[in-house]
Amino acid sequence: NLHPLMRHVTVAFSALSAPQPGWSCPQCTFRNEPVRPGCQMCGGARPPDYEVPAELQAEERKQRQLKLHGEFLKFTERERERNFRELMNLTQGSLIPVPAQQGFECPICLCDVGGDDDDGDGIRGLRLRECGHEAFVELVDNVNEFECEVCQEHNCVTCRASHKDLTCQQYQDDLRRRAENDENAKLGLQKLEDMLQSGEAMKCPKCQVFLSKREGCDWLMCSVCRTEICWATRGPRWGPGGQGDTSGGCRCRVNNKRCHPNCMNCH
Repeated sequence: NLHPLMRHVTVAFSALSAPQPGWSCPQCTFRNEPVRPGCQMCGGARPPDYEVPAELQAEERKQRQLKLHGEFLKFTERERERNFRELMNLTQGSLIPVPAQQGFECPICLCDVGGDDDDGDGIRGLRLRECGHEAFVELVDNVNEFECEVCQEHNCVTCRASHKDLTCQQYQDDLRRRAENDENAKLGLQKLEDMLQSGEAMKCPKCQVFLSKREGCDWLMCSVCRTEICWATRGPRWGPGGQGDTSGGCRCRVNNKRCHPNCMNCH
């Protein structure tokens, strides 16, 4: 009979010398876990004749399912982030209309239209956010809205948004009200504020509605209260007497002087 201590040593030695479950890599001889499909050390493939023990096959299937599920979640997250970035680019870019980055063929008249009004003819390529179509509009001083010829979506150039059946002031007031609880409205209002800070927009000196200017001279008219405005000075074009009253306003070209160093002509 063995001494009790020797029996413990014999059992421990037998446990150490017994082959561990798994498979040996034919390239680097590393001993891998039974359910591992490739070598942990060198990445070599599992021997084709190795059979996973029956009691571990269910675990292997579970691991495979977990891996596939993890890959699916990663793919879904990437798609969600990509869609979110596209939405943010669309929302935070210049709202309606968005200048086309390149020329395109007009779907209405099939003419080639450039992205910018390079030749000064008042025609400019636009990409419309609300309806997603590309078109062109003729830039006229007293016209601040147009309808997409493809889907008939109403587009306001002043607000750079679509607000059919609402005036610019009603739309902007509604935007401020909804911004408290509506994330999209909050983004729209923030865009208007950003345009105000960057100089892309201004507030009408009379009714305080947001206004944005297209190409051309520095004269514009508020689409709400019809006040004539000087874009360069951000104030009224004429004095209290209306058109021709140079006792107030920007007084452009009075005594042959422009109203502002950056004046582009106020009519």
